[in-house]
Amino acid sequence: MLAREAMPDLGTGSSIAGNIAGKSEKPLRKPLPFVDCHVHFWTLETHSWLQQVPSNHPVGDMSALQADGFPVEAYLREAAAVDLLDYSELRTVHVQGLFDAGDPVAETAWLARLAEQHGHPTAIVAYCDLSREDAPNELARHETASGGRLRGVRQSLRGPHPELPSLHTGPQLLDSAIFASNVSRLAERELIFELQVAHSEWARVFALCEAAPNVTFVIEHCGMPFATELAACREGLQLLAKLPNVMLKLSGFAMFDSEWSKASVKVVISECVSLL
Repeated sequence: MLAREAMPDLGTGSSIAGNIAGKSEKPLRKPLPFVDCHVHFWTLETHSWLQQVPSNHPVGDMSALQADGFPVEAYLREAAAVDLLDYSELRTVHVQGLFDAGDPVAETAWLARLAEQHGHPTAIVAYCDLSREDAPNELARHETASGGRLRGVRQSLRGPHPELPSLHTGPQLLDSAIFASNVSRLAERELIFELQVAHSEWARVFALCEAAPNVTFVIEHCGMPFATELAACREGLQLLAKLPNVMLKLSGFAMFDSEWSKASVKVVISECVSLL
């Protein structure tokens, strides 16, 4: 089944997703404990690709990021200003964010230093090329560097990343027996696998998830329901909803709709909740 990831039990009628989706119009008045399950911290010193982002980037205007990045300090200032968020109970999950250093473990080590200084991120989802035979050794290095914060791996199955094409990503990973084996072995370390999926590959992703029943798979960004691919996205999510080890993350609305609004987000979340 598909489930809301990292959603605390807040009692009947007080679900965050329920309110956004219009199931309850009763306003939330009490500050809530909150797990932000998808954050990126970027600085101009560690993420030089920010300077090369085109003005017509799919998510919209990136000029603010190009000027200042988005360091952990900026994130925490914004979080502290949210009235309904219990800042003292905030938890954050940092998902691999295109770090400059060639060694993916360097990003994890950097994030662990931020956590020591600022208390965030609370948990880390790292990049590791699971199509390599030595991937388990790299995961062990990630675990050590994270200081106990490593919770999972993201290796996109959508295709080459425009900002960092050197990362080994794309649907061809689904052809690799080594990749499938290493994904399955994530269960030994109690690590999740975060999914970004090309809509043409849902059936093969279903097979990957079904073959690794002890691994939790998290579909990112509502499955990426681009306006031109809504039917394919819905069919794929309905297919994966049959599996008990698959979850759906309500995140990244600008990734598939640069003109997003409260109303458009409400529609997307309503669709996602209907799959539960």
